[in-house]
Amino acid sequence: MWHYHLKQTATSMIILTVVSAGLFAIASFELTTSAASNTPLEILPAKPWPHLPFVKDDQSLSVIHEDERETTTRIQDLPPAGLKSYLVSAVIDGSTLIIDGTTRVRLAGIKAPDKDEEYGLEATDFLRSMVEHREILLLPDSENTEDDFGRLRGIVYLERKNINIEMLRAGLAHEFPVTPSLIRAGDFTSFETEAKQAQRGLWGGERYYNTLTGEKEDIPKL
Repeated sequence: MWHYHLKQTATSMIILTVVSAGLFAIASFELTTSAASNTPLEILPAKPWPHLPFVKDDQSLSVIHEDERETTTRIQDLPPAGLKSYLVSAVIDGSTLIIDGTTRVRLAGIKAPDKDEEYGLEATDFLRSMVEHREILLLPDSENTEDDFGRLRGIVYLERKNINIEMLRAGLAHEFPVTPSLIRAGDFTSFETEAKQAQRGLWGGERYYNTLTGEKEDIPKL
């Protein structure tokens, strides 16, 4: 008889152990789940956006970030949006033209030789061949609107080309920064350097590169 009671007691202890283990596992899972649900998610620090290249579209100047103004050319070929158009009535010399019959405009940032100087007539004729009797866009120099002779200082654009720069590229003008000005010293240096390396015009060449046509042409004669 005592053997029977011993066997029954052992069986009961085994069942109790199994049940206890199951209850412990369930309780542990619920505690873990509860703790996880009450713990806020870790907030990772925001990563900075990668540097994106500046975009130059058909209607505006290249967008230059404030901290890059000292090392990046600010004045590019493309005209900004919203410029007024004017008819070029006449070209006086390689640096000066007349718009709408009365207003004299001085091409800012450059200096072409006078007519009585070497390449002066060529510079005048080259500018005349590009803009005379044509509609141009004018960007006035907002920081220095007039020169000492009362000429309106600015940048002239034709067919989305910067004519001030074209004079430099042709070797028929040199860089001429003034202070103050919308055009900073060094903005046009690369274009003058291009003409020097190619020995165009003033820099010893006999032919200039016309970026409007993409061809080398004889320097215009009167």
